[in-house]
Amino acid sequence: MRNALTSLTAAGLLERTAGRGTLVREMGDWHLLDPLMSEWMTGLVNLDPQLVRAIYAFRFSAEPVVAGLAAQAAQAEDIERLESAFAGMESSAGSVDARAEHAEYDVAFHDATYRASHNLVWRQMGHLLRPSIMALIHRSQHRTDTLDDSLTRHRQVLDAIRNRDASGAESAAREVLRRTAIDLGIVN
Repeated sequence: MRNALTSLTAAGLLERTAGRGTLVREMGDWHLLDPLMSEWMTGLVNLDPQLVRAIYAFRFSAEPVVAGLAAQAAQAEDIERLESAFAGMESSAGSVDARAEHAEYDVAFHDATYRASHNLVWRQMGHLLRPSIMALIHRSQHRTDTLDDSLTRHRQVLDAIRNRDASGAESAAREVLRRTAIDLGIVN
């Protein structure tokens, strides 16, 4: 029990004060990028709407930049990783029963984009955000009947990176995220 409370306190969820007890802290004080916290969020079914919007806003500001960097820096093995993730997305997109598998490939695609930037900080951010990205992908996929539109948009990101078109990659990444916002109910 003591170890669990220590972990929750270290993640910013709890405040423990001698003589006052233990209090749950406001969400703004949580250490959302703590790997343990990020991992816990993966298992949550109902994320707080404020948290969903915050994660989305960060992704919208970061991922187009990362895609542009990937278009400039991607090497052959990076393109192979992106192509492999995309092929997995394609093969699992047709079945509602394969949505979890599709989400794994989708996250792998985003992870491969962060890696292809060859920027150490962005790669680490991609790693830290992986569980949050997974949570948003699961949530957005359950609000749509077909993944065809998602595949088209991801293909545009892949093609732009493959063609070393930085501005095209940025635009395509924005479109992926714009559609994600619609699927999440953040915008109409």
